[in-house]
Amino acid sequence: MQLSSEDQLRLNVLVAQPLQAVRIDESRMCVHVLSEKGDASVQLNPTCKDEKYVRLVRQFLSTHYLGSPGGYPVYLKRWTRMGQA
Repeated sequence: MQLSSEDQLRLNVLVAQPLQAVRIDESRMCVHVLSEKGDASVQLNPTCKDEKYVRLVRQFLSTHYLGSPGGYPVYLKRWTRMGQA
């Protein structure tokens, strides 16, 4: 499953500029961003269930900013507890 082409374009335009904060409003299916130029929001047009679509948006954003869709940097292969290495 992928983001709709319209959402993909809008999110790419948003992340092309330096952002200070990003908030995903799951109840309204909207992404709000704060940049140096002011506030902006993108209304999402889901192509699947809302929960799965929000996960796709999170993966897109974390891949862009962290380089990993899992939400943590690529150099961290997995989390371990103290003494379990």
